[in-house]
Amino acid sequence: MFLYFPYLFLKGKYHAGIWERFWCRGIEGSYNQKTIWVHAVSVGEVLTVVGLVKRLKNDFFNYPVVLSTVTATGYGIAQKELKNICTIIYAPADLSWIVKTFIQNINPILYIAAETEIWPNLYLALHQKKVPIIQINGRISDKSFKGYKRFSFLIRPILDYVQKFCMQSALDAERIIALGAEPQKVEVVGNMKFDGNFSLENMTQECLGFEKEDKIWIAGSTHPGEEEIIVDIYKQLVKGFFHLRLVIVPRHIERVKDVIAVIHKADLNPVIFSSLLTHPKDEKSVIVVDTMGQLQKLYGIAKLVFIGKTFKVGGGQNMIEPAALGKPVCVGPYTQNFKGVMSFFLKENAIVQVETPTELLEQMQAFLKNPQKIEQMGRRAKDVVAKHQGATDKIMEEIRKLIA
Repeated sequence: MFLYFPYLFLKGKYHAGIWERFWCRGIEGSYNQKTIWVHAVSVGEVLTVVGLVKRLKNDFFNYPVVLSTVTATGYGIAQKELKNICTIIYAPADLSWIVKTFIQNINPILYIAAETEIWPNLYLALHQKKVPIIQINGRISDKSFKGYKRFSFLIRPILDYVQKFCMQSALDAERIIALGAEPQKVEVVGNMKFDGNFSLENMTQECLGFEKEDKIWIAGSTHPGEEEIIVDIYKQLVKGFFHLRLVIVPRHIERVKDVIAVIHKADLNPVIFSSLLTHPKDEKSVIVVDTMGQLQKLYGIAKLVFIGKTFKVGGGQNMIEPAALGKPVCVGPYTQNFKGVMSFFLKENAIVQVETPTELLEQMQAFLKNPQKIEQMGRRAKDVVAKHQGATDKIMEEIRKLIA
């Protein structure tokens, strides 16, 4: 603990709710009845389990649902999406006496962990209480696999406590087995992100102060260094495509000031989303989104989409959401966290992956010169998403077996 807290401050991960991980706040006393405990570490995982939580509440209405998360942003999204459906708490710090208090208060009949979260003390305590554990939407990135392999002798006994591993792909299944999971407990069910709620939100270009003929380029989930690339490309594109307009959605809203500085430096005019004026925006205006939960609404009005964390930092962010809405999506070279998803899109020529900013500029020019190409790419992307839906149904079947 003495080492942990300085680490939080140095990494900028300290937030107001951090202390709630050390006592079970939000659940007054022990539940008199059993609950279903779902854990989703941050924003991406929370959004992935929203549909599942709603189905659990509907299908197992006798059991209250508790959702735990780790990050402040994950907590905020959970409050927005699931406030009236389940109890939302911060996950316990993985210390034995703390997790035992949480388990006593939550009284779970089942523990559901999104993706591949491994908490040794929590899993041991759940096992001692005979609470089954199921990993859903399981994924092990290249980086995580290398790290886990170094400590496989410690991880192997922890994996024994898990009753079922529902993995995204055959590669993820192979990796969890290599780390020590029993093969009969592992099943490939697909990626739950394909099962999201992709309905078009009620937003129009006019809401942002754009004209009807404007073409909106959304740069979603950008990371440091990517805004410079996007703004530079935009300045070159807008010279030939006068109706192109740019909206930047940084992955972390606390970086909004940095993004504004980048736009100012490029001699463009930053416009903050939360204080939008409805007067028309020109080619020098760049909207910067500073509120959470807007990305899907914005994807709905996009003509073109770029997904961040693919040029800088690396790993990628969720490209399924805009693809499901029929939008042509461009990504940079680093998408290793979405290996399986990318293989589906690339196989069907339903996404554009580039190696350099120059290539991104050329692809954007090709799209803007040929509106038919935009429509065709969007249609193929939407078809890929529809083709790979159904993981949540398979996971619900496994959950039914465990609860029974």
